[in-house]
Amino acid sequence: HQEMIRYHLSPSYEYQARPWHKYREKKHKKTFRSIAWSILLWNSICKEKIAARKKVLVLYGTETGSANRFAKQAVDIFSANFYSAYLPLNNADIYKEIIKSDVCLFISSTFGNGEAPIMCESFCQELNSKLNEQVLDSESWVTNLHFGVFGLGSSAYPNLAAFGKFIDSSLEKLSCTRIITFGVGDELNNQKGSFNLWIQQVFLAAVGMFNIHVSKEKLLQAL
Repeated sequence: HQEMIRYHLSPSYEYQARPWHKYREKKHKKTFRSIAWSILLWNSICKEKIAARKKVLVLYGTETGSANRFAKQAVDIFSANFYSAYLPLNNADIYKEIIKSDVCLFISSTFGNGEAPIMCESFCQELNSKLNEQVLDSESWVTNLHFGVFGLGSSAYPNLAAFGKFIDSSLEKLSCTRIITFGVGDELNNQKGSFNLWIQQVFLAAVGMFNIHVSKEKLLQAL
């Protein structure tokens, strides 16, 4: 009968536990303090691991929100192996954050017939100012900058992704290091697919540049 499995016949032969495992054994009750200290220890270890990661900063300029959505997608992809964050190009702290970053990705749309989006006008002026400087300051935000640019636009206009091209060419003239070729997302020709291919190439380039080991599972998850 199936209920017999619950019975324990006595007397019976039992295996004795090994004495060196049980001798003077005490059951330790975990206190709240010990649990709290364990949590704090693991929290500090996690913070140290995250702080040691290379930082990828994604900067975007948009008129309709497309570049913002792509910037969030880029952060999600890089967050598995990098410390990643994104900011709009009109943020007052972008130059401080660029200096702190190991890689900066620029994702921007083009307004009208090749102009910068309204929110990018101050950044456009900053680029022009740097291009006109005879000698760059060694502590400038463009010093040792590793970058990649993806430009959004529509082939319905003659100057497709013109502002993105301006960012890419300007940073090259300022002796910044390009880690990936300029990417173009045409609104009339699978813009999302073009971005997906570009950001995958950027991720692989960054992993290779910093010699970061990525397991197949994490690689598939990221891409």
